[in-house]
Amino acid sequence: MISFLQGLFDASNLAPHGLCLLWRPELIWLHVLSDGFIGLAYFSIPVAITYFVSHRSDVQFGWVFWAFAIFIWACGTTHFFSIWTLWKPDYGTEGVIKAVTAVQVPTGLSVRTDEALANNWLEFWYQPIVNIQTGLLEAAELLARVRHPKYGMLGPAAFLPNADLNALLVLTERAIIKSCLDWQAFADIGARPKLAINVPVKVLTTLPIPALVRKHRPANTAWPGLILEVTEDQINLDIALAYEVATQLRLYDVSISIDDFGAGYSSLARLREMPFCELKIDREFVTNCARDNVKAGICQTIVDLAHHFGKVAVAEGIENGADLQTLHRMGCDMGQGHLIGRPMPKDQFLIFLQQGVET
Repeated sequence: MISFLQGLFDASNLAPHGLCLLWRPELIWLHVLSDGFIGLAYFSIPVAITYFVSHRSDVQFGWVFWAFAIFIWACGTTHFFSIWTLWKPDYGTEGVIKAVTAVQVPTGLSVRTDEALANNWLEFWYQPIVNIQTGLLEAAELLARVRHPKYGMLGPAAFLPNADLNALLVLTERAIIKSCLDWQAFADIGARPKLAINVPVKVLTTLPIPALVRKHRPANTAWPGLILEVTEDQINLDIALAYEVATQLRLYDVSISIDDFGAGYSSLARLREMPFCELKIDREFVTNCARDNVKAGICQTIVDLAHHFGKVAVAEGIENGADLQTLHRMGCDMGQGHLIGRPMPKDQFLIFLQQGVET
């Protein structure tokens, strides 16, 4: 055993790959240990991801997950081969492994939005929004997903960044129609959540939303209306036009929510000009607000600001009980996040609603 270990650290037969170590052969152990630990770290990543995915019932990675696992495994293997080739110049095999790391990156995560729309891969899921003060479910956010035949279920990061205006117009139109149709199904079991949809400001000012709502809104008089979420930074691009559209939409029970608030540096004067119904605190400030005094101060300021204007404060990205309790003490009105409920298909959301109605 000792002779075997001595052989591993023998610098006399170093291959050209380790030629630099001939100058300081005593450092070969540092090279071996560092590459070995890095390789093991890479191998642990697929294990961690497997555990994570197994606890996420709302995401189906399918082929994409396995491609990513192979990619990470190949990265770790290259580090072990860099040790092996110090003594055995198997550069051909090492080259094949490195080639895998170059081509195995799961490029399938990028899907064209227009392709998803044309093939009816698009689905709309719902994430619950609860009243933090009472614990009751009062709203839900409509979130787009793509069920790809090869890659499985994909989130918006896989298809929205490359979407052009035409695709976004079609996507938003379908979301509005879907929300109106689904709301009646929710009302049929005794639930009346207010539904929210993310809308880019270009779509807000281009799509004939009043006509869509007038045509597809539920006949039920208990319909609470629709919320359109527009990010703070996009509203700041043309607040006059956004104000004009928002004022018109209010006639059709459609309200504007300022999303990701706190990241767009809106002035109080501009905020007064905008007929919004709620401020959604950016998740960057919500995460760990229970332990970070700066984040807690920002959250409290936004909550107070919303209340000053007579509006609702909504916290997004609530991941743990400590943050939820902190937001409750701040007087934050509404909240959403994985702690409260992950995005889920309509059928699962109906069950979620039914359980809430029964309790």
